[in-house]
Amino acid sequence: MFLALTDVLQLMSNSRVPMPGGLCIFLVVILENLTVATPLTLTAMRLERYIAICMPLRHSELSTPVRAMRCILLIQVLSSVKWIMVISILFSAVPLSFYTSPLVCSFEQMIVFSWQGHLSSALCQFYFLVMSVVIAFSYVKIMVAARAASSDSKKSTN
Repeated sequence: MFLALTDVLQLMSNSRVPMPGGLCIFLVVILENLTVATPLTLTAMRLERYIAICMPLRHSELSTPVRAMRCILLIQVLSSVKWIMVISILFSAVPLSFYTSPLVCSFEQMIVFSWQGHLSSALCQFYFLVMSVVIAFSYVKIMVAARAASSDSKKSTN
């Protein structure tokens, strides 16, 4: 669904096909939510692999369906922050004619003020920093656990 929507929106944007502002807002909300949720989901999957490798005895205790649902909910809440911020400012700043007027749909059409774009960019950079730290931390811990396991097998072989 994500790929189909992004392809259609990209083709429409490149072809300069206008659409009503209300429909554009709806599409942008869906696509922005999925765009941010995807790397957050991959980061959560990386944490789950870290738990499975570095804490195998606690994996079944920590990775339960209830915790998975809470993680999915947290991912959706975090991915909604950006578009809620943008859309709430958009709703308060544009006239009602914006929703019916034809426009070439893109996320940049939703940015009303320049500071709003800076805030959106800062939020994306913060997410990137946190996800990078989490991935680097889990990678290093997994490598340390793998080295420890390989050195233990060499000692037991001797």
